[in-house]
Amino acid sequence: MLVYCSSLALNPSNGLMSVAECVARWMGQRSKSFVRPEDLLSGCEQRLRDGANVVATSTSPASELNFPYLASMVLSHGDADVSGRQWITEIGLRQGDASEPVQCSILLQTNEISARVHAPIQPTRPRLVEALVQNCQPVATTPGLHGKKLNESNAAAFSLALEHPTRDVPWVVVSPTRENTYIVNPARLRSLLVGLAEIIEIPPGADTFAIQSAIGTKHAAWLGAVNVIFPARSARSAGWFETTRFLPDRLIELAEDGGEPSSEILACVTHRTNLPALWRHTSPSTVAMAKLRKQLSAGIQKAQTSENTSEYAELLEFADKELREKEDVVRSLHSDIEDRDDEITRLSAENEALKHSLSGKQSAGAANGAAIAAMSDLRDAALAAFDDDLSLSQCLLMLDTLCSDRVAVLDTAYKSAEDATEFKYPKQAFKLLRTLVTTYYSALLAGQPDAEARKVFGKNDYSAKEAESMSEAGRRRRTFTYLGQPFFMEAHLKIGTKDSAAETLRIHFYWLASEKRLIIGHCGAHINF
Repeated sequence: MLVYCSSLALNPSNGLMSVAECVARWMGQRSKSFVRPEDLLSGCEQRLRDGANVVATSTSPASELNFPYLASMVLSHGDADVSGRQWITEIGLRQGDASEPVQCSILLQTNEISARVHAPIQPTRPRLVEALVQNCQPVATTPGLHGKKLNESNAAAFSLALEHPTRDVPWVVVSPTRENTYIVNPARLRSLLVGLAEIIEIPPGADTFAIQSAIGTKHAAWLGAVNVIFPARSARSAGWFETTRFLPDRLIELAEDGGEPSSEILACVTHRTNLPALWRHTSPSTVAMAKLRKQLSAGIQKAQTSENTSEYAELLEFADKELREKEDVVRSLHSDIEDRDDEITRLSAENEALKHSLSGKQSAGAANGAAIAAMSDLRDAALAAFDDDLSLSQCLLMLDTLCSDRVAVLDTAYKSAEDATEFKYPKQAFKLLRTLVTTYYSALLAGQPDAEARKVFGKNDYSAKEAESMSEAGRRRRTFTYLGQPFFMEAHLKIGTKDSAAETLRIHFYWLASEKRLIIGHCGAHINF
């Protein structure tokens, strides 16, 4: 199984030797053995003290480096806890010229002796990556090398950069909790994802509502959530960015179960980045192919200088041509696979959206024309009849059942209604709710602005906005989640003005024009500012 693959561009003080020294030190410390960096650069086979094996190959020896230079160093060892599992770490080096950065790719994978080895694999990255970052001077453009900040003042610029066609790495947006702490440590994420993704940290105290307004709900994160925003995979999918949001409850649950939330985020990122990184990885077969090409080139030159070996030269040239053509075919196939994978992901997302739109509440009134007509008749009759002593929860249930094509009642609304048992006027509340899902809804559906549609309510029954003095905490209390997205529900129906749970009620809702649906997030006591 491919667990991890990434690459780093390095500018160490002593070039390839510095990188080899770092790799040799890591191998030696892990196995309590001594590994010579010169052997890694020249090619060797070595069995270490703990039973691990080192196999290295290169296109030229360390004593006389010829460019372009390629090398592969492989460390394999058994799993200390899982019998039948072997871990393999491959380090690939590539340098076109002594003045260029060293391209270092790192691959981690497992081999199992049979299908009976089924112990789960913890997403991780080799410690060598951290050692290379600390000791071998990665180039300044390395993803994740330095953390970035996102706040309300730079959110617009962030949005432009996020959608720029040259962005080719995931961005991981990390938000603070209400207590201004982080469920997932941004520094830990940077350490795990360096070379793979940029870490975007929202600082404590930042206005996440303003940020969300600037960059869009799909790309935002709040209350401790982490949002992974992948780049567009091809020109065909430009403007469509796949995202994976880790909500706070899920992250906390992972931590409480003994897991590592940051490892889950690493797994999410590598699931998308591993395959392209694998294609760019300098593997043992890549080095062997480069070595063969050098030998072919040398053979061609030697044959061309001899009068009696012209046919031999032609055969070598033919072999070299065949080799290059096959490499071109492989590169083309990689590109096709990436494009098709992108298209499959996009179509899968569209398919899920269609499934959602055709299921559950959204399908209640859409079975056929007769069912729609029947539901409409039943709705009118029931809404006219049930004017007597319903509880607030029953009022919401009536709307949720009879008007499922018009309204979505969130769990938070039911909870607030159940808590408002002292409220004396549920009949008055039902009349407001009935007007909301009939006359007011029809006005909005006809395209009337809210300023006109709201006139169906009494002068003191409706407020489009809250007081300007409302605190950030007050905004959060009025923000409710529908289908994984937060909505700030400022508009509300109201009964009473006293500070009394028995005589005062607030119904907060949101008109979601894209679904032609009213979302009710709260139906209960006045929410503090």
